[in-house]
Amino acid sequence: VPSAAPGLLLPSPPPPPPCAAMATLNQMHRQGRPAPPPRKPGPTLGRPQIKGGEHHIVLGQGGRTQDLPGVKLTVVRGKFDCAHVQAKK
Repeated sequence: VPSAAPGLLLPSPPPPPPCAAMATLNQMHRQGRPAPPPRKPGPTLGRPQIKGGEHHIVLGQGGRTQDLPGVKLTVVRGKFDCAHVQAKK
């Protein structure tokens, strides 16, 4: 640290850069900018089996089903592995 003569001030450090404002998706669509890539893949639902084979993970799609209260996920891939669940009513 350089020593200064008494009564002299050292130059102050540069100010920090301003935070980049995070644009919402609506703003980005209005301005014609591409939307950012999604941060994480869709939800993966685990399904336990007696034989833990290759079909123990199914891909679920999030979203509300209007005519089924309490159902928040829909099976997209691996739906034939869950066929016996639909048979139980």
